[in-house]
Amino acid sequence: MSCTMLLKKVIPFVLVALFLVACAPVFASTDSIYTQDITEPTIGVSTPSPETTVTVLVRETPTEEAVRTETPTVGITEVDPDVPVFFGDFYKELPSTGYVNELVIPDTIVIHTDDQSGDYPENWSAWRTYNGLGGKRSVHFSVSQDGILQMLPMYGYEVMHCRGVLPQYTDEGIWTDYNAHSIQIEMGGRNYDYVVTGQASEEMAAIVEITTEKTIDLVIDLMDFYEIPITNVVGHYQIGRGKTDPGSLYFEQYFLPLLEEKLLERIEGGL
Repeated sequence: MSCTMLLKKVIPFVLVALFLVACAPVFASTDSIYTQDITEPTIGVSTPSPETTVTVLVRETPTEEAVRTETPTVGITEVDPDVPVFFGDFYKELPSTGYVNELVIPDTIVIHTDDQSGDYPENWSAWRTYNGLGGKRSVHFSVSQDGILQMLPMYGYEVMHCRGVLPQYTDEGIWTDYNAHSIQIEMGGRNYDYVVTGQASEEMAAIVEITTEKTIDLVIDLMDFYEIPITNVVGHYQIGRGKTDPGSLYFEQYFLPLLEEKLLERIEGGL
């Protein structure tokens, strides 16, 4: 086996080990909990209304439209399993007909794209994802250039059972339902492979870059909070028969390398 091949096999496991060591034993970070006070962490807040802007991982100057926080992630070592937690910029719950009303323990993060029209990428939106899911399907988050929208309840150790992946038999004949143990994220748009093949317009490439950055920040927070290893961050195409999203080239050559890079930056920065 060549040195290059050996490194490719070893690096992901090293990254996971470094990540878990750096994060333990902190389960809840103030960057992952909705706060009303911009200087002190708040635990035990009630679920915000659909109109409430919930900002977690925002680093801009505070505005009148949203509560924003940059409280350091220190001093919180316990999680109340009955208290809802929020990630991202907005919260609006999907119709109850679209998910299973039970909580599950997540050990996997599934990345999708939602297939919004490729003709006008400037119109890709997290809110269009919400509307497109309707009342029969669900994921926990939608992400686009306009921000991160959380759409299902999440708690200290468990999350709502979504309906984002079709349960099916594996090639080995085992019945598998990733919905029962995963957090799922839809990125707005389609044809993300184009940013790798060079077919993306300048505008599309910029929007995919923004969406990817936001998604990766969210994924790292979820990995930290729910103790999910990088090896369990997967594309829909890897677990859904006949699915191609978010694009194998994009996921393997663009998304995952950037995720590894930002994860190392977090670890080295002690965040």
